[in-house]
Amino acid sequence: MKVSNFHKNGAFLVLWVSEWQKEFLENSEEWCIDSTHKTSKSFNTVAGKKPEDCFLFTIGVRNAITNKGLPAKRIMIDCRPIEIGAMEEVFGNSINILSCYWHINRAWEVNVKKHIKVQNSTHASNIACNIIHAVLSNMIHATTSVAYDTLYNKFLMKFGEYEDFILYFN
Repeated sequence: MKVSNFHKNGAFLVLWVSEWQKEFLENSEEWCIDSTHKTSKSFNTVAGKKPEDCFLFTIGVRNAITNKGLPAKRIMIDCRPIEIGAMEEVFGNSINILSCYWHINRAWEVNVKKHIKVQNSTHASNIACNIIHAVLSNMIHATTSVAYDTLYNKFLMKFGEYEDFILYFN
C-alpha cells in the first residue's frame, strides 16, 4: 500500500488490509469508526521527546442501502446495554456480540464502590469490595455455563444483602 504525504507532520492512518478490503473501503459510502484511547504509545517518535499516546481504531463498513459490507462474525463493544440492543437489532443472531473485558471490569469496579458499603466501617467496606471483586473474577472466568450458574447462585446467596448492587448486576 502506498503511503501518502498529504498531511505532512500531521495525523496519519496505518492499515493492514488485503487488496480487496482496500478497494472495498475506498468505494464504501459509510465508515463507522470506534477509537480506543491511549491503548499504546505511538511508534512515530521524535528524537528527544517521549512517544505520544496512540489510538487504536476499529473500522466497520456497511452500505446503509444494500446492507452489504465486510462480513462480520463477531463484534466487540463496550458493555453498555444500549450498544448490545443496537447490535442485536441490526444483526439479529447472525453475529456474536462480545463485551470488552476492560470495560466490564471498569463498570464493576465503579458499581462495587458505589453500592457495597458497610455502615460506619471503611475497612469492612474495603474487605467486602475485595471479596466481591474476587467472586466476579471467578464468574467471568467460568469455563462452562453450569460453572457460571453455580458461581452466580453462590454470589446471590452470599451478597444478597447488597440489593442495589444485585439489581445493577442483573
